[in-house]
Amino acid sequence: MYGAKKFDSANYRKTIQRLKDALENFITHQSLKNTKKDQHLLIALDKLGQKDWLLDTSQDLLLELDTWNITRLDAQWHLSIQTTETITKKGDRNLEPKLQASSDALDDIYLYRKLKLACSALTFSSMNDFSYDLGFLEQIENYAQNKINQDKPLLYLFYLAYQTIKWRSEEAYQTAIEFLKASTIPRHADLVSLFAIFNNFCIYQINRGQRTYLRDLYELYKLQISSENIYDDRGELDPNVYKNIVTISLHLKEFDWAKNYIETEKTKLAAQNREEHYQFAMARYLFEVQD
Repeated sequence: MYGAKKFDSANYRKTIQRLKDALENFITHQSLKNTKKDQHLLIALDKLGQKDWLLDTSQDLLLELDTWNITRLDAQWHLSIQTTETITKKGDRNLEPKLQASSDALDDIYLYRKLKLACSALTFSSMNDFSYDLGFLEQIENYAQNKINQDKPLLYLFYLAYQTIKWRSEEAYQTAIEFLKASTIPRHADLVSLFAIFNNFCIYQINRGQRTYLRDLYELYKLQISSENIYDDRGELDPNVYKNIVTISLHLKEFDWAKNYIETEKTKLAAQNREEHYQFAMARYLFEVQD
């Protein structure tokens, strides 16, 4: 710990505290899902000052993680800034320290977190008499539009969701839906939130008399089901969502699909009142078919 240096109690206490923090992060890391584990591992290594290990781990994560995994943004940032610091320490003023890559990586992290927060703020504002000052996000919209692309899917979708909510933009909404339909969608907490935003946009349009959005909402629900982004952390389906989907599919006269959905998704309902919700949905189906 000290090598040839004299024992220093202050340094000893600092080292023990760092080890304690690392242990707490490790314990938390073990209890989380894979995405959160990767993020906490990067945080723990950074706090410990394990620069080489942090660099190797970031490189490994960039190779292992798919583009939907938001931990890639953190890994890219750590890799970029460590590369910049390594070059800078060489002391060669003519050697460019890859500052552009570090700047771009930092922008991606900021935009992802800021857009995600902005979507939550705008959604809350649309339902309540409350407003938020979103800082300079409004001033960098054009920059974000030119910078964000499909190779970072969640960042791309949060930008489109932000445009959809703020401007009630049908163009942003349609672009997002086309992208989702063309993608292999993983199960992800962020996607649950994004689907909710696009669902709400459909409901807003339906309430304005745009009945064609019923079909859009139906297709969105099907995407949520197939990608499993409609279930909660326990893998359960909200009974209100269950009944809403039945109502929409019956309204569109998708009778075969509705019946299959009622039967197959029954097991995803919480055990309490499961049979009641199932019987209600089946009664609706039988009533519509008889008509």
